[in-house]
Amino acid sequence: MNYKAVSTIIAAITCAFGQVLFSFNIAQAASPPSQVALYSLYEISVVNSTNYTNPFDYEEVTLSAEIVSPSGRIFRVLGFFDGDGLGGSNGDIWKWRFMPDELGAWTYHYSWSDGTSGADGNFLVIPQSNNLIKGHVRVDPQNPRYLIHDDGTPHYFWGSKWFSTTNMGPQSKGGEVNTDYISDQQINNFITVLRNHRHNGVGMKVALYTLENDKISWDLSWTKRIESVVHSLAGAGIYTTFGFFDTWSRGPNSWFDAPVHGDDHIFNAWEAGDEHAKRNYIRTIVARFSSFYNVYWELVNEGEHSNSASAFNAQANSKYLPWIRDADPYDLPLGASEDDIWSGADVEAAYLHQTNLSELPQTNWTWPAIINELVRGGIDGEPLWDDAVIRDDRYRLGYRRSFWRMFTHGGSGTSEATWLDLTRSLNQAVLNVMGDQRRFREFIEGIPVSINTMNPATSFVISGISGSDFRTRAKSGEVYVTYFHLGLNSCVSSSQISVNLPTGQFDYMWFNPSSGQFTSAGEINAGSGNEAIPYQAFCEDGVLLVTKSGGSPPTPTTTPTVTNTSTYTPTKTPTRIPTSTPTKTPMPTATSTATATYTATRTPTRTPQASLTPTPTRTVMPSSTSTRTVTPTFTASHTPTIAPSNTATKTPTATKTSIPTYTPINPSQQSVVKLSLIDADRDVVIAGFEDLTDGAVINLRTLPTRNLNILAITDPEIVGSVRFEFDGSLDYRIESVAPYALASDRDGDYRAMEFPIGQHNLTVIPYTETSGQGAEGKALSINFEVVNQEILTPTPLPSPTFTPTPTPTQDYNPEGVGTPACTDQLDSDFDGVPDCQDRCPADRFKSVAGICGCGRFDTDYDLNGTMDCEEVGLTRPLKSSRPGIARTEPFIGKTLVILEPFGDGTSYSLLVQGTHPSTGRKQKRARTRSQQILEHNAVALDLKCGDYRLRYQVQGEIIKSTKTKMVKSRKSKRLRIKIC
Repeated sequence: MNYKAVSTIIAAITCAFGQVLFSFNIAQAASPPSQVALYSLYEISVVNSTNYTNPFDYEEVTLSAEIVSPSGRIFRVLGFFDGDGLGGSNGDIWKWRFMPDELGAWTYHYSWSDGTSGADGNFLVIPQSNNLIKGHVRVDPQNPRYLIHDDGTPHYFWGSKWFSTTNMGPQSKGGEVNTDYISDQQINNFITVLRNHRHNGVGMKVALYTLENDKISWDLSWTKRIESVVHSLAGAGIYTTFGFFDTWSRGPNSWFDAPVHGDDHIFNAWEAGDEHAKRNYIRTIVARFSSFYNVYWELVNEGEHSNSASAFNAQANSKYLPWIRDADPYDLPLGASEDDIWSGADVEAAYLHQTNLSELPQTNWTWPAIINELVRGGIDGEPLWDDAVIRDDRYRLGYRRSFWRMFTHGGSGTSEATWLDLTRSLNQAVLNVMGDQRRFREFIEGIPVSINTMNPATSFVISGISGSDFRTRAKSGEVYVTYFHLGLNSCVSSSQISVNLPTGQFDYMWFNPSSGQFTSAGEINAGSGNEAIPYQAFCEDGVLLVTKSGGSPPTPTTTPTVTNTSTYTPTKTPTRIPTSTPTKTPMPTATSTATATYTATRTPTRTPQASLTPTPTRTVMPSSTSTRTVTPTFTASHTPTIAPSNTATKTPTATKTSIPTYTPINPSQQSVVKLSLIDADRDVVIAGFEDLTDGAVINLRTLPTRNLNILAITDPEIVGSVRFEFDGSLDYRIESVAPYALASDRDGDYRAMEFPIGQHNLTVIPYTETSGQGAEGKALSINFEVVNQEILTPTPLPSPTFTPTPTPTQDYNPEGVGTPACTDQLDSDFDGVPDCQDRCPADRFKSVAGICGCGRFDTDYDLNGTMDCEEVGLTRPLKSSRPGIARTEPFIGKTLVILEPFGDGTSYSLLVQGTHPSTGRKQKRARTRSQQILEHNAVALDLKCGDYRLRYQVQGEIIKSTKTKMVKSRKSKRLRIKIC
């Protein structure tokens, strides 16, 4: 072979996973970065212009890198061919990626299997500033039934839908139309909805679609789009179970169809053959995606349907799983569905699909389980994965009970409707389901112990509620969570249950999972082992929380918990837990570790953990060996050192202070002395509102955020408890631990609430004992008004022109907080404004917050002068006979068309004459390819200057079209607009 050139570094990036929206390409810097944040993506691009027969083929040439941590651990990662680096297959760009899990100076060396020259380098890992980024997921070595992040916090999967690869594919290929295509804006909008509802999980299905027909090459444009979606999800703290194989996969005769049988796929994963292509496919997925912190693996989806489960497991245990583990430097958890697969394959996690009680996790399981698709669960057995089902509010309970049952049965998460159609606007029924899961998460995050220390408890409830099914998850003697399910439209009257508690003082609280409110509470002086707990009348379902007195009861939150990730050094020793049904014969399964011994000859080995003694488990076929040896191709001549540059301000800011011990005092000496308005985004008092007095006016236009809270300052600093009476609610909130805040807090991280426009009244009362008990102290009452008024300022007189001395630009992080100097040019949202100058670095449409804040459009749907984001009960124009009107505004390189509709419909389609809509495969609603609804009636169009004829419709009327003719919709309107 004639080698024309050696490899040289041309570009590198560090993706800090700011809270970004979707974009097609990941931005690249001009030279290798000197530093990267903990758990972020470090990427090196390399030129190799050698004329290879097929650069996608790892057997022809392999780029690999060896990375050494500050503590001496060694990781070996595979590189990959990336064409021109922009999605084109013709080029000479290669890349390798890595996710560092340790602070300090790292070194690397990359090399080529054909002898092409490699290179050395180094980089510095600095603290992570995005509290949503917690590192990779792995099996919790202390509690192997559950999952944990690299930073030591539990991982629970609050999931939503699947992204099929065809959703992220091209609109057409090879003359075929992709009817599953989802636009960039639809993906952006959905990621925003996921963040707002505090979801952290989706599924991702590759299913052979990105392979070209030679089975080795990849469609890089398609692949780039998948990577961009994963990258955007990472910025929002959303994990993805990333799938290798699927019963529904691409066949050799179509780019977008999904035949079911393995014989009809581009290669058959259920039978031997095409081993070279299969291993190359696995290596490419691992090389490209394993270094995203938010990825862990799904080996196969419903592998029992095609051929048979036993056939797939035979191939998986002997080939696929060893190949994945050989390529994966992080030992990411592997799961599979359904039970015939995960019980017979050597995987760490069970992915469940059935929601009936008999198929939920059992008490003796010792492996993680996630429901990553909901099947049974509708009123008459309808599948909960169906888009039509989640859009029908009658099925809301079916989803909610799945969330709570999975938790109390000892599971690690649940999805929603995996086939949710993102080309349709999400209706209120969908948002109700997502809201129920958000309220579920907020409850779980308020539990005063790690959920990984809680296990199913079958003996806690002695006598329950008649007609209900229930299950408890508990840390014995400390916390008990019991979910009671009555059934659709079923109710019970007030009564009591009996529970088994050890001797001691306990508090109990009843929680409504559909409203997110605690409905009643009390105390128990346990001593008999059989204790009575009363409950009030409720319908459909309810939750009982029992905690040992002295713990902190949970309060629903809307703010993510801030985690200081700078001090945790993970051991990277994921344990492979045998998974089974209890009737199967146990066999020891090899365990592995990513730790390594560094020697002068650079010959690291991965030493296995001591094997666990398995509980009754499944029979598995032999898989990977218990010790992996990495043989590097070079000898270090020196150890590079890195001088930290511009990192003094990058230290973590989250601190935890101890709370003083409360000593009861005379109630006459207790008082609430002051109220302060809190910026809940930054956890600081807002200037000018340090003392919120009676008659105060809060103008939202002048505030840095709409996410607010009110802090009560007491004298003394610590009292027994504080009761907030707000807008007529006498028990709006009781705070027993300082700081005392109207919307509560979590160790000083204030939770957010939004105050509606209008008059409000607030009374704050101190008490000598916890939970609003004991004697009252001196209360403080105020009335205040919330307005949203524009502040008019006089036009300044002209001033002399002068050239100021350049000073450092204020550098804004994803929360909008400045740091002293602008030293980077990272553009997280790809809007052309670098993060250091962008006050909305996670919003590709804004560089300043505007009226509605980052991530929300400043639109006024009903043209009444109040922005949609501020208006309670948005009023749509009344139906009239007047024609529709369109007005236009500039919009980030496009034209924003604002429709003022003639009707009262809630969904719109917009057609530009000459654009032909396509009918989706799963729904018969016309939609355009190049125009997408952004928010309410705003549509972004790529239009040049000129006159345009538009037509739009309401209520999703079907519009048919041909190449020469458009058939009018009965309720459509034709408009003319002039651009420029």
